[in-house]
Amino acid sequence: MPEDGLLMSAKLAEILGVRSGDEVRVEVLEGRRAAVDVPIRGLVTDFAGVSAYMDIAALQRILKEGDTVNGAYLTVDQQRWGEFMRAVKDTPRSAFVMVKRDQLAAFRETTGHSIGIIRKLYFVLAVIVAFGVVYNSARIALSERSRELATLRVVGFSLAEVRGVLVGELAVLVLLALPIGLLFGRGLALFIMSSFSTETVRLPILIRSSTYSIAVIVVLTASVLSFALVSRMLAKLDLVSVLKARD
Repeated sequence: MPEDGLLMSAKLAEILGVRSGDEVRVEVLEGRRAAVDVPIRGLVTDFAGVSAYMDIAALQRILKEGDTVNGAYLTVDQQRWGEFMRAVKDTPRSAFVMVKRDQLAAFRETTGHSIGIIRKLYFVLAVIVAFGVVYNSARIALSERSRELATLRVVGFSLAEVRGVLVGELAVLVLLALPIGLLFGRGLALFIMSSFSTETVRLPILIRSSTYSIAVIVVLTASVLSFALVSRMLAKLDLVSVLKARD
């Protein structure tokens, strides 16, 4: 904490339209109701609510008060946790105690569990969409070029060579689309998460390298399955109709 001035939530600074180094008017709503201008010494990235923090000694100087405390954040040795809790219960001036570990466990059991289910659902939908897009593209390419591919078979190309022509073209398209898709997906994620950013809660945007790896593996797996299905269809091309064609 700085010796004077405020540390302010970045979201609160955004709402007030201020930045580090600016001064803000602080009005006390009790006692003498003093109003003072306090400089902002830094911004804090937090994910819930909007807050401002100040060193207790600096606050006492502004309020012209003595040592007063209405709360404290404590780090407790786990080996002495039971002793600490017994002492807290025997302290009559303690209004309530919030244990961060219990809050985190409750969050993971409720909200975290729900988010996990939603992530799994989105992953399944992403796999289905990826397979559908690649498979439909392969089917369209086969439909549009079925006559040319059948002609290649008639003039002496082997089935493997004809498959290489079609699958090779589709593979190049998939490989070219992958980096574009990753960039688009990142941009879409940033846009969606920024849209959900409110004064109450802000969700951090965390995209790891494993995220990109999973996306690439899903698309490549869908491509391999799609190419396998299209290759089987390629073996069933009607060569007789090509021989009967006048042109």
